[in-house]
Amino acid sequence: MKSLVDRAALCAQEKVIEERHLVEALESTGGRDQGSLEPVGWDDVVLPAAVVGDLRALLDLMKPGRAEELSLPAPTGLILVGPPGTGKTLVAKLIVIPS
Repeated sequence: MKSLVDRAALCAQEKVIEERHLVEALESTGGRDQGSLEPVGWDDVVLPAAVVGDLRALLDLMKPGRAEELSLPAPTGLILVGPPGTGKTLVAKLIVIPS
């Protein structure tokens, strides 16, 4: 995002950045600034088996229609908390890129 806004600022030539400048900056990249995520699997997670089981069950309930099939309230999200190095980012990647 910072790169896109910096590019839009160049397009605006030191004037106020408008939507058209952002669009121009985005189009000028030609899709080259896309991020990449490495595929990860549940085997990569170093968490107690019970925690992994709970996470997988919660993610299953978050699939469209799944909670209703089981007559349960559908969870609306997941908050990952913990100190650095405990696997929050890895779990987030598992959610974004299901294996």
